Amino acid sequence: QVYPPTNQSVIFVLPGSTERVKYSFVGNPARASLVWYFARRGGSQVEKLAVKFRTNELVIENSSLPGVAIETPATLVLKNINERYNGKYWFSVLVSGRVDDAEVEVFVL
Repeated sequence: QVYPPTNQSVIFVLPGSTERVKYSFVGNPARASLVWYFARRGGSQVEKLAVKFRTNELVIENSSLPGVAIETPATLVLKNINERYNGKYWFSVLVSGRVDDAEVEVFVL
């Protein structure tokens, strides 16, 4: 099971700030594939932000969001936020052939 930050589905942030989207999940990260995604508000394209396969190193993908980082085990860090960060963020966990995910919508004020 995957959970959004404190069971929130919407987060409001200020321009220039840093936001930690603290997802959580049940299970052993060493046996899971973890993927973070983003879709800009009003757009249909989904971008992969980061991937971690079991015990392999975390890979931050090239995306339209320059200030993205991951804090283990599952926190998505958005740095120096601006209007490009408006949209939906997903965190997906694949364990033993089962996929669970959680979604959060970010609004930049």
